[in-house]
Amino acid sequence: MQKLYLVNPFDGEQVRRIQEFEEEQGIHTDTMSFLERIQSSCTEEEYQWRKKNKNEIEEDLIIEKDSKVIDSCHIYGEKDMKRCRISFAPIKRKSRKLIALATEYSTSTLGMEEVFIKVSPEDESLLSLLGKENFENLGEESGSILFLKEKEADTEKGSNYENNQKK
Repeated sequence: MQKLYLVNPFDGEQVRRIQEFEEEQGIHTDTMSFLERIQSSCTEEEYQWRKKNKNEIEEDLIIEKDSKVIDSCHIYGEKDMKRCRISFAPIKRKSRKLIALATEYSTSTLGMEEVFIKVSPEDESLLSLLGKENFENLGEESGSILFLKEKEADTEKGSNYENNQKK
């Protein structure tokens, strides 16, 4: 069974599993860069204080199966602007539950109104999946393709789901 986790930069076991995932995939993600930066710059108490009191949001989500990380993403947002950017691990998969889960977490839990995702034009797998998740292609920016999903679109999707359940 797959499980979704919010990453704790000070949980050594969780960090070790993320490192193993990146080594197996031959990648280095924004998640690991963030974890290394946080661990070297503050204590766990300072980190928790920053999460509560700073305007910037930086969090990571992972999906694990059988105690192994199978997907990850990094979320960077601004509370006052109510917008965030999500970067996903550059892995090839036919389906990625993390796209929908991270988007839902960003809008519902973090209160973001706009979710942006930058994708390399070579990442055909992620490009296809974002289209299926109803992200709007905003075109190319600095060699990447920028996608947007606004909270209103998720609300409509949710009400459609609820209406279908009542039938």
